[in-house]
Amino acid sequence: MLKNEAAWEQVFEQLDLVKELDAKGYAYVTAKDLIKFREPRLMAKLDTQEIRPKIFRKHCLTIFPVTNGEYIIFKDDELKSYYNFNSLLDDADIEEYNPARDMSDFQTLSNSKISSESQAIDFAYLVSLLKTFTGEDELFLTIRGRLFSDCFDFKVPNIILM
Repeated sequence: MLKNEAAWEQVFEQLDLVKELDAKGYAYVTAKDLIKFREPRLMAKLDTQEIRPKIFRKHCLTIFPVTNGEYIIFKDDELKSYYNFNSLLDDADIEEYNPARDMSDFQTLSNSKISSESQAIDFAYLVSLLKTFTGEDELFLTIRGRLFSDCFDFKVPNIILM
């Protein structure tokens, strides 16, 4: 069993989330709840339908962050919370990108040692991949790091939040 699978099984068992989800259609969990089982950011990063833990798939569940350190788990029977890219990409042509610039000039940034999103962006910027992809002649790197949004409302499918 994968680490996320095992951690979520324990969370659901110890917090009795199925009972709460059956009663209300949603349940809140906090990073403090999750840290007892595994790193919360790893547990809550469920970007696609396919990588959801078995217990999420069994009960048709989705998870969203609602504040820093708080998440809502809710029933999403039609999986409207996930965008299905598969049909869009089925007919897409795959192109190999060969950078004009020799990357050996950059001793501190090697494509075999990229370990973060910001390093991947730096690499794509340096080799002009971003310019090629966007078709823009001039691009500027701007803000780095984690940012927070202003408050906003969102609707959870078929649920009235209490």
